[in-house]
Amino acid sequence: MAFARGSFDGSMCTVWGSHLFLAAMSICDLGNKEQKVRYLPKMATGEWIGALALTEPEAGTDATSLATTAVRDGDYYILNGSKTFISNAPIADVFVTYATMDMSKRAGGITGFIVDRDTPGLTCGPPMRKHFGKSTPTGEMFFNDAKIPAENLLGKEGEGFTAMIASLGWERLAFAPIVGLMEAELDLCIDYAKTRKQFGKPVGKFQLVQAMLAEMKMDLEASRYLALSLAWKKDQGIYNPIDAAIAKTFPCPLTAP
Repeated sequence: MAFARGSFDGSMCTVWGSHLFLAAMSICDLGNKEQKVRYLPKMATGEWIGALALTEPEAGTDATSLATTAVRDGDYYILNGSKTFISNAPIADVFVTYATMDMSKRAGGITGFIVDRDTPGLTCGPPMRKHFGKSTPTGEMFFNDAKIPAENLLGKEGEGFTAMIASLGWERLAFAPIVGLMEAELDLCIDYAKTRKQFGKPVGKFQLVQAMLAEMKMDLEASRYLALSLAWKKDQGIYNPIDAAIAKTFPCPLTAP
């Protein structure tokens, strides 16, 4: 929250959130000891940047429709397919990604992997041109017989969907910076109401403007409570997906450009 309020740049928070919540915390929660030792120290220092590679051209919200496939081949898994709209893709060193080993099983066929940027067969496209959030580099990824070492399996085969849902719980917390943006925006509005004058007095003296500011403050405090409550529940191990959905949904329309 403080980062967003001070920088007034929500897209920078997206870079940080994608790295920390979606990539690093996925490895922290789901990875084995060897994976944690290999990746987390360098991700903690920022030497390596992380990203979650989940969304596909035909699979976004419906994550069970992943078309990227994974086939076990000896000591490797061979991945084929593509990902799109991936935050940090142009700059990331480490990707947490998901592919299906059996499309007929839908959620039951999804498996998670840790993928290094220099993996043979992996290609990352250039940064996408965007109208908003330009500080967040977003791009595409292409797997063309990409060879992922078997030790980079994240969790167990066929249990990727459950792991994905668990890791996305952290993604909901990544929307907490929106509360910081709301604080910064409210401060600007209050300053303007104090300095802008009409009919010989600041517009903040008019009841309609006061009502608008009061409503903004109510939305801000409600959003703050939802974010902090969700963080506390996550810390206590009583995370609820419904709470997470509410905490994400309520603040977002209030800060839409």
